Amino acid sequence: MNSVERGPISLWVASDLGEVWLALMEGDRPYELILRSEEQARLLGAIFKGRVSGQARAVGASFVEIGGVRDAFLMDGRANEANPPALGDELLIQIVREADGGKGPRATRHLTLAGWSLVFAPVGPSGVSRRIDDLVERERLKGILDALAPEGTGLIARTSAVGATREELEQERDELV
Repeated sequence: MNSVERGPISLWVASDLGEVWLALMEGDRPYELILRSEEQARLLGAIFKGRVSGQARAVGASFVEIGGVRDAFLMDGRANEANPPALGDELLIQIVREADGGKGPRATRHLTLAGWSLVFAPVGPSGVSRRIDDLVERERLKGILDALAPEGTGLIARTSAVGATREELEQERDELV
C-alpha cells in the first residue's frame, strides 16, 4: 500500500464586511480557498424542511418556501420522477447553489452530509473522488466503502481519505449516519 505524506491540516476562517473567507491549509500551503457572503455561507449546504409554493411546469421545476427572501428553486425532473412534488407538499431539500442576481438559491432533494474524509449520501451509490488518481488507492477505498455503506445508502471518499484506515473511515461513517 502506498503511503502519502501530508502536513497538518487546518481550517482558517475570517469574516469582515459581510464576507466569510475559508482557507483549508495542508501544512503551510493553501489547499482550498472559498469566499462567500455571510448569507451564502449560512445557506450553502444547509438542509431545510420547506413547502412547495409554486411550480414552473415548462421546465419541470418547483419553488420551495424555506423562510428566506426568495424561495429555493428545485429542479425536480418531472419526466424522470414517479411522484413529483405538488403545491403545498413539505420536502426536505439541500441548498446546492447560492442565490444569484434576483434568483433564489438552487436546491436538490438528494441530500448529502460531508465529513472530513467521507460524504454520506442517504440515497445514492458509493464512489471515490475523481481527484484521487492512484488506481490502487481508489480500489482500496472503493472496497472499504462498499463494505461500510449502510444498505441503500452511499459513501463518497474525499481526497483526504487517501491513506485512511478502515477503522478511521468507519468511525467517520458512524458520525455522519
